[in-house]
Amino acid sequence: MQSAGKMRIEVNLHIFIHRSPAQVFVWLTDLDHWHQWGANVVSMKQLSAGPLQLGSRIRQVTKGGRTSRESIIEVTEYVADQRFGIEGSNVQGAFTLVPSYDGTRLDARFAVEATGFSALMYRLLLKQFVVKDLRQLKKMIESTEVTARRGG
Repeated sequence: MQSAGKMRIEVNLHIFIHRSPAQVFVWLTDLDHWHQWGANVVSMKQLSAGPLQLGSRIRQVTKGGRTSRESIIEVTEYVADQRFGIEGSNVQGAFTLVPSYDGTRLDARFAVEATGFSALMYRLLLKQFVVKDLRQLKKMIESTEVTARRGG
């Protein structure tokens, strides 16, 4: 993923969610919900046919200030109720769900490649962005009754 002139900024965080790994996985893999907890996500739409799975391609629209940006991301990890990962041209994200007493520990890893001023901003703010998103995800999952679903 790294190329000349680009800086890789990475964060690793975790949060405890009072729901089963199956219930958390439903939220992570339901692309229609991402805009509700991902602060910069406008929309996520699956482009490939069939259920979401390893190799699925997704059109992601994000906002940054007054502009929107569209990118294609791919599902790079998909193990039901355990792992979900995505990768785009300059971003990687992975979630690992660890069963824990009375819920799930959600480990999140994000890496962004950027140059110049963008690299400086990500270095300063990426952790804050991810923490905010994870807190919003936790709030939404814990305030909603979700049943695990299989297939798509």
